Amino acid sequence: MHSQTAVTYQDLPLTTLLSQALVAFVIELDNEFEERTPHWTTEFGGQKHSAWLTSAAMFSSCLEWLPDEGLSIRELEARARTHTNVDGMRRWGLITVRPDGLRGKASGPQSKWLLRPTLAGKVAAGMWWPLFAEIEQRWRGRFGGTAVDELREALWELARPTDLELPD
Repeated sequence: MHSQTAVTYQDLPLTTLLSQALVAFVIELDNEFEERTPHWTTEFGGQKHSAWLTSAAMFSSCLEWLPDEGLSIRELEARARTHTNVDGMRRWGLITVRPDGLRGKASGPQSKWLLRPTLAGKVAAGMWWPLFAEIEQRWRGRFGGTAVDELREALWELARPTDLELPD
């Protein structure tokens, strides 16, 4: 017979605790975006040219970093420090993708191709920016300003530049 020991939050590794906080925050962000943004997957006002539902991940890996004049896929990935779902973002009507100075046909988006936000992409990005602060304010009310300030300070301490060679 195995003995079971109750696990408390104090027993969990920091990575687990941070992941739980991140997932909870992102779910609340995504739900709020979906609740207030007309998109063409619903019947409450979205039209075919409206944005497909976007997520905090789509914003953070693409729309957050994409200026109106556009960027190459390579430049976007360098700024966002991650890959983005270029085909999905294009299919969902958030960006345009086209060769920039390339001749001939290519089988798919290349790292030098230019990405630009569409009107729907700009609208979606504009909706995302204020949501982060709004959800943080909710958390201040829910968990207390001191707890949120302490979490923020601890996270900033982790994010500060260091001499350590850290992975992306």
